[in-house]
Amino acid sequence: MEKSYLEKYPIRLVRADDPIKEPYTTDELQKLLKEPDCKTCSFAEYRNWVIVNFLLGTGCRASTLLNLQIGDLDLSAGTVFFRHMKARNQQIVPLSKALVKIMEEYLEHRTSDFTAPLFVSEYGNQMTLNSLGNAIWNYNHSRGVDKTSMHLFRHTYAKLYIQAGGDPFRLQKLLGHADLTMTRRYVALYADDLRANYDALNPLEQMSHEKQRGEKIGIETGKVKECGGFFAVIVYMEFATLQC
Repeated sequence: MEKSYLEKYPIRLVRADDPIKEPYTTDELQKLLKEPDCKTCSFAEYRNWVIVNFLLGTGCRASTLLNLQIGDLDLSAGTVFFRHMKARNQQIVPLSKALVKIMEEYLEHRTSDFTAPLFVSEYGNQMTLNSLGNAIWNYNHSRGVDKTSMHLFRHTYAKLYIQAGGDPFRLQKLLGHADLTMTRRYVALYADDLRANYDALNPLEQMSHEKQRGEKIGIETGKVKECGGFFAVIVYMEFATLQC
């Protein structure tokens, strides 16, 4: 093409999807979420525990967490304002009751300046991505958990949300995805895990239970009666009999 022997044409490289790593297990989460003794632990350990709860409770990215200010929390409404996201958009995300309680207690140890960073170092300085990564690395290992990736909390959030029967479209909004591409990957990856509570979520199963509660039908099967040279399985229902 450089010597004009061939016409120039664009070549589009196919972008391979990054593999999704194995999320945190239930056992690992129990170790990480065990509340430290605030009377004896350091501020760093307590802060790291709050961060882990926040990452798992919102599914936000590390960069989003680092850019949070104290004023972004509206605990009375149970929401947080994400001012910095990967897609350069902003959004308000709900907080669970458990996380609201944790953040209320955490703010008692922080300044009243609404413009101050939500999570800081022991010296009150803005945390960097490296310092946050090191903090979580040390915290996880201190709890006996070898996995140290902060992004794994995001994957774990998605997995547990899907397993609980959460709506993929709502998950897309909560995670701040521009489209459903990544959300579909989560659903496809954890599709087998949905089998556990599929019957409880399946519309047919739900209607079947409603019918059983609304109607009382007595059924007796397995009896065979000869009718005109043919055999038929007789189903007895209340107020109805089969005559040959």
